Amino acid sequence: GVEIAMVLDMSGSMNSNHRLSNLKVAAKDFVETMLTSSPPGDVAVSLHSVTLALGVELLISSGMSSGASEAEAHLQRALDSGAAAERLARSVAALGGPRDVFAWRDTIHERAPARRVLTAATAGCVERLHARRFGEIAVDLGAGRRRPDQPIDPWVGLRLRVACGDRVDAGQPLVEVHARDESSADRALTALGEAVTLGGSASLTAVVIDRIDGARHGETPRCDGVAA
Repeated sequence: GVEIAMVLDMSGSMNSNHRLSNLKVAAKDFVETMLTSSPPGDVAVSLHSVTLALGVELLISSGMSSGASEAEAHLQRALDSGAAAERLARSVAALGGPRDVFAWRDTIHERAPARRVLTAATAGCVERLHARRFGEIAVDLGAGRRRPDQPIDPWVGLRLRVACGDRVDAGQPLVEVHARDESSADRALTALGEAVTLGGSASLTAVVIDRIDGARHGETPRCDGVAA
């Protein structure tokens, strides 16, 4: 078989509006991407762009499309016509989820008991969002787990209010903390201080940094001279 992999810039978020969320809100946002044909703006990583890139590879490798332009047009028609949304709903129901996933998304209203907001100490530009650190903080809050037997709390997590390249003013919200208790919220807020880097400028990278296929099998993928 043909092996294809995408090397992505993970300095941002996979959310449709470029923001990390708790799992409940993230699921709602994903469902909503199936109902809109408007591609997201220029950010480090977008769910829309990555999904299209992977879908293009699947259509070409399966022989359903002869090239990237044809494949992307096919995928966009599926979004615009509602066919993608209809198939998502059938898949969710078949896996034991809500029978009407699009009605379910309107029931997501609960909020975590404790909330904090990290604000910009000075005006500047968002140079970097440290994805690994965000992930570690989210796990500490309970939004992820380090062992398979640990529970996941779908209501806690982080919500980014900015993306790489954004200009911000002093006092502008950067990240929201959603936690189950006040002490967890305070610890996460302190840890977030090293997860966002502000500076004078920032350059945006392409969503898909590199594409690796069978022709490069056995090589170590590299990005900007650094082994991936």
